[in-house]
Amino acid sequence: MAETPDWHAELSRTETVLSRNAHDKQAMLDRAMALSKLNDWRSAISLWEQVQALVGDMPPLTRNIARGYLRLRDIGTAQSLVDGLLARNTDDAESWAVRGVVLMQAGQWEDAIDAMRRCAARRGLDHAENTLNLSTSLLTVGQWEEGLALYERRWPHVDAGTAAIHRQLSSLPAWQPGTETDIDLVVGSEQGIGDTIMMARFLPILAKRVRKVTAMVQAPLLALFGRSFAATANLDFVPRGDVPLTDNCRFVMSMSLLHALNIRPNTIPSSLGYLSAASWAGGSGRRQTRSRPAVGVAWQGSPGHPDDDIRSLPATLVCDFLKRCPQIDFYALSPASMLPLHGHPAPANLFFPVAEGEGLEVTAALMEEMDLVISIDSAPCHLAGALGVPVWTLLRRHADWRWGTAMAEETPWYGSMALLRQPEIGDWPRLLDKVIHRLQASWP
Repeated sequence: MAETPDWHAELSRTETVLSRNAHDKQAMLDRAMALSKLNDWRSAISLWEQVQALVGDMPPLTRNIARGYLRLRDIGTAQSLVDGLLARNTDDAESWAVRGVVLMQAGQWEDAIDAMRRCAARRGLDHAENTLNLSTSLLTVGQWEEGLALYERRWPHVDAGTAAIHRQLSSLPAWQPGTETDIDLVVGSEQGIGDTIMMARFLPILAKRVRKVTAMVQAPLLALFGRSFAATANLDFVPRGDVPLTDNCRFVMSMSLLHALNIRPNTIPSSLGYLSAASWAGGSGRRQTRSRPAVGVAWQGSPGHPDDDIRSLPATLVCDFLKRCPQIDFYALSPASMLPLHGHPAPANLFFPVAEGEGLEVTAALMEEMDLVISIDSAPCHLAGALGVPVWTLLRRHADWRWGTAMAEETPWYGSMALLRQPEIGDWPRLLDKVIHRLQASWP
């Protein structure tokens, strides 16, 4: 497997080359690539535009520039650039693919799907990025049969951890539902902790269909899952990377269960409380000693997530939001290091009860003591929903496929969850105003 490039080293190398020849086009392109990988999109765009001025109009450069503006959330400029390319060449499959991405970000789902189908008509389904985007767009608008079938082609674009597990398990035969019962089934978790929580509802169903199920999960989930599913026979949990092979073993990746089990929005099982931490030692007592409303909060996701800049809340808005609700005590659902305030002083009504290194069973126990959980689209919202705790999930205007279109306020995934979305792309302030109004209505 190829090593991940050192993009900082690439910046240093190209700086040296360009110091000798400021118009070295290859060095400029290499530097722009490194800058884009380090999320310095403005500098990358500037270099691509400089190269374009030197060599003239080149569709690949224009597409890179369009993608850069899209990462800066300048949807209008990105669409104008790619539409210009298609006006000159309607058979440009790559530009149809980029147009599909632009329209996804704009929430124009039907037009996005049309653009992606035009790319597929010219390049086929082997265009991995376009096929993945087509699948998630179809899932967003409720076309799950086609969407899930295409989603099975996602492997070129999964995260490194998921790819490693998939490679590891691919030495085993894939599970074929309904054909084999006297087997041991290994379920490989994929993507993030929230995805693993969301798909855990299917594990008891699998345990009734085969001889034994072993689920590979992220380490922070081991204790919580072990306790929550203790009564389920023939179900074990092991850390990611541990493959308990037997003579008659099959595998399935967790997100593939939707396709394998022929799931549709109206057949998603266990929307209420399939996890529990009520009996966890140290998890009780907070509610009995409180006299004020208690709300669990999570405003920051993993910084490594490709969309973290648009799904996480800015610290300035978080502090202002908490201060405007002085009648409520807010409990951070992760340690302070994972929910940074970036130099802003913590409001007096914000507490950090979760210590560094504690497992999610501690967070789950804390959630069960809360009157409400408020979370961005990250693992805490899934955990609260799986516990059956009331949770308000704060979403960007056009969010991940599992939350449906911008019209959806409820979700079949979790019966205790309400979906609250930005009224316009990027408009967190007005969404937080709405949240404050609801909180004040509940706790004046």
